[in-house]
Amino acid sequence: MPATNQNFSMHAGDAKALEFTVTDDAGAVVDLTGMSALWLLSRHPSDAAPLLSKDVTIAEASPPAGIITVQLLEADTSALEHGAYYFQTVLLDGQSPPNENVVSTGWVDLRPRLPEA
Repeated sequence: MPATNQNFSMHAGDAKALEFTVTDDAGAVVDLTGMSALWLLSRHPSDAAPLLSKDVTIAEASPPAGIITVQLLEADTSALEHGAYYFQTVLLDGQSPPNENVVSTGWVDLRPRLPEA
């Protein structure tokens, strides 16, 4: 079952690191060895395609700890309008084709950045 309501706020054009710990239905940490992940951002859950898709790197030291870190760069959000955006983190196993499991969802409140003086 995915972790839901993982909501957060940020300013458009800011860099941000998002960290998620993946757990199973019983709450045990999932070993992510051999897996990869995607972080998807759209305006609404029913949108046909995401506005942003980020490949997520799972560091070699973190797979047994179940930790996924998403690195949002300034360029990822600088051109987006302020407002609410929906995101999903999708875990891909090592199969071919991969099995996909949504492991977190939530809303991003993207706030406008004031112009520089």
